[in-house]
Amino acid sequence: MYWIGGIGGVMGVYYWSHLEVVESTGRRRFIDVTPAQEEMMARKAYQEVMLHNANHILPPTHPLVLRVSRIAARLIATTPLHSLPWSLHIISSPIPNAFILPGGQIFVFTGLLSLTPSDSDIAAVLSHEIAHQLARHSAEKLSYIKILIVLGTLLTAVFDPGMVITRLLLEYGLLRSGSRRMETEADYIGLEIMSRACFDPRAAIGVWQRMKLAEEKRGEAGNAKWMEYLSTHPSTERRIENLTEWMPDAEKLRIESGCEEVRLHTLVPFLVSFFCLFLDIEF
Repeated sequence: MYWIGGIGGVMGVYYWSHLEVVESTGRRRFIDVTPAQEEMMARKAYQEVMLHNANHILPPTHPLVLRVSRIAARLIATTPLHSLPWSLHIISSPIPNAFILPGGQIFVFTGLLSLTPSDSDIAAVLSHEIAHQLARHSAEKLSYIKILIVLGTLLTAVFDPGMVITRLLLEYGLLRSGSRRMETEADYIGLEIMSRACFDPRAAIGVWQRMKLAEEKRGEAGNAKWMEYLSTHPSTERRIENLTEWMPDAEKLRIESGCEEVRLHTLVPFLVSFFCLFLDIEF
């Protein structure tokens, strides 16, 4: 049994030497995947996505592409990721989904746009995905899986030769809970990103409320809080509650970012022009 203690000690040293802090939240997490490795895997994923969706991608001049590009540019400009070679692909598909690969490849499915009618709605979804990249959640998941594989091997060798309990413990006790934690963190960071970019953060709540209605229409209303422990994502109700709790800080951040001044600067010339037109004044 001494060998188990030795392996555990080596693992502990390796784990602690690869801890990093998520700047926006202060959470410490284990990462041993380099950005270069992350981007190499992203290139393979990009090729796979393009292979299956190349014939359904809207042209760069399509109004939807231009609109989403403008929104994404505003969001990205507020983050340290603005120097990446970002690209946008909108896929004509009823799937309500969007994701971003490490390196800056954005994919948005048109099915999502029916649930996000306003610019702030779209910004809420994109900022969540940008937050995943900012926090390097893809690298964290890959690193986390490595730890779970080693931990599972040790547990199987000592306590659970059949691997039944080990699989349940690792899958539902650690892997899925870790995924939910990252999703919640992306919700929080995403709210900050869209607030700094002068979008209305309250739109994030509206997006998830519409998501909840869509779930109910699909007969997925059972996605209640207790069910989230079996899922890789927080329940929709939980996300709405979290966003509501964080909203005062998000609105404060939006004001501190000068967004109210921007709105006044654009509103005043409009009002002046309106009254001049109404009073038939020339100047």
